[in-house]
Amino acid sequence: MMKGIYKKNKELYIFEFISYKNLIWKNLLKQRALLAPKLHFHKKGILLLYSLRHCVIEDNKLYFKGKEMDLLKLSR
Repeated sequence: MMKGIYKKNKELYIFEFISYKNLIWKNLLKQRALLAPKLHFHKKGILLLYSLRHCVIEDNKLYFKGKEMDLLKLSR
């Protein structure tokens, strides 16, 4: 599993790459107060890209348009 932050043009993203064997597939369907990622399927795993546009990070918490959000938990 890889995690990180990268910048593309003027936008900031969190990325996470998870191998298929470590995925919890049923969590893809859960959409409570979560920041939904864009999913990119690859041969060895799935790449999740979370756009941080309109997000604020304060005290290790992520806020999207004023609401506290969590990232989608897909790995074991």
